[in-house]
Amino acid sequence: MAEFARMRRMISRRTLSFGAAVLAMLVAPACIHFSRANAFQKATSPGEYEKQMWQDVQAGHALDLRAHMAETFHCTLPGGAMNREEMLDLLGSMKLTGFEIENLKSAPNGADMVVTYDLVLHGTAKGQPISAEKLHVLTVWQAVKRGWIEVAQAIAPEGQWPSGPGQAARP
Repeated sequence: MAEFARMRRMISRRTLSFGAAVLAMLVAPACIHFSRANAFQKATSPGEYEKQMWQDVQAGHALDLRAHMAETFHCTLPGGAMNREEMLDLLGSMKLTGFEIENLKSAPNGADMVVTYDLVLHGTAKGQPISAEKLHVLTVWQAVKRGWIEVAQAIAPEGQWPSGPGQAARP
C-alpha cells in the first residue's frame, strides 16, 4: 500500500513537471515575439515606423520585416522593380552598422500614409560595401487591423532624377 502511494506521488510530480515544461515552451516564444512587436507598436509617427524598419534590418529581424510588409508590396530601385520576397531577400542580405534618416515628411491619405525622407546606409549588402551616398525614399504605409504595413516603396540615389523646385539640375 505504501509503495502504491509513493508511485502515485512520483507520477503526479512527473505529470506536473511535464505540464509546467510544456506551458513554459508555449508561453516563452509568445513573450519573445510580443516584446519585439511592442517596439513597432509603440511607434506613434511615420518616421518612427521607418526608423523601426531600418532597425529591424540592422538587427536581422526577418520575421518583423515580413510582418510589416504587405503581401502585395513592391519597391522600385535603380536596378528595377522588386516584389516582397525579392526585397526581403535584399534586406536580409544587408549587414548594417548604422543608418541616418533626414528630411522626413509625411502626409496622410485616408487609410494610407505617404512618407518621404533621405537615407544613408552604412554596411554591406550581399557581401559588398553599400555606397554612403544619400538615397531618396518614398514609402506608402497602410493602416490595417494589426497596425501599419508597407505597401509600396521607391528608392533612388540622389541626382538620379531632375531636381525639384528651387534646386539646380545635376548633370
